[in-house]
Amino acid sequence: TLFTVAANLYAIAAAGEIPMNGLEAMLVNAAKANGLADKTDTGIPGVLKTIQSGKKRGLAQPRCLASYRENYDR
Repeated sequence: TLFTVAANLYAIAAAGEIPMNGLEAMLVNAAKANGLADKTDTGIPGVLKTIQSGKKRGLAQPRCLASYRENYDR
């Protein structure tokens, strides 16, 4: 889920729809809030790695908000 959310947010940011500044911190805070950052097998390093993977995917596939609306407004 963290990967998917990161990829989607960075894809929207890459299209200029939302600011990219602060996305990583927001995602880390969300991971901390839901306990993902506390997992012994991943922790913060795993969270950051997942966010970076999502960022790479999102930046490679910029999407405007309208394309998301087309998929979810059915």
